[in-house]
Amino acid sequence: FTDAVKYVMSFISDAVKVLQTICDATKERQEEVLRMASQVQSMVIVGGFNSGNTTRLAELCRSRGIFTVHCEDAGGIPIDKLKDLQPVGLSAGASTPEKHVRQVEELLLEAF
Repeated sequence: FTDAVKYVMSFISDAVKVLQTICDATKERQEEVLRMASQVQSMVIVGGFNSGNTTRLAELCRSRGIFTVHCEDAGGIPIDKLKDLQPVGLSAGASTPEKHVRQVEELLLEAF
């Protein structure tokens, strides 16, 4: 539960039923990102800035103290900064177009 849900439930737990609706794919991505974050110095998370799923992946990495880049595509990735923070992990939100992930992957492979 989020802090907000816990807070609301502390007042009206009898009147509210909360269903956790995170899908299996999203849960698996989050778990994988956390595993990866323990093995890398930086992460690149590809996906829309308005995607809650993708934003959460980036937040999880940052919560582990990992330098994290959240980008929608290969543009704007600070390659020079990432060169100092290798190894670099790569993940993406569930709805991120595959071509964007591949572009970022190719950029990282060329840079390193």
